[in-house]
Amino acid sequence: MRLKIRKMNNYYYYSIIMDYTNLNGKRITNVFEKPGNQEQAEKSIETNNVSRKG
Repeated sequence: MRLKIRKMNNYYYYSIIMDYTNLNGKRITNVFEKPGNQEQAEKSIETNNVSRKG
């Protein structure tokens, strides 16, 4: 999984991307979750009790 960050008009939008390879060797990319902008992402982190390391 990886985090994709897009910047538009001084706002950051986040997406969590899941990459994997199927049995045929083809790489597949799917959007796992779209937390949205920074405020929505922080609210999601607080709701899901994810600890921040820093």
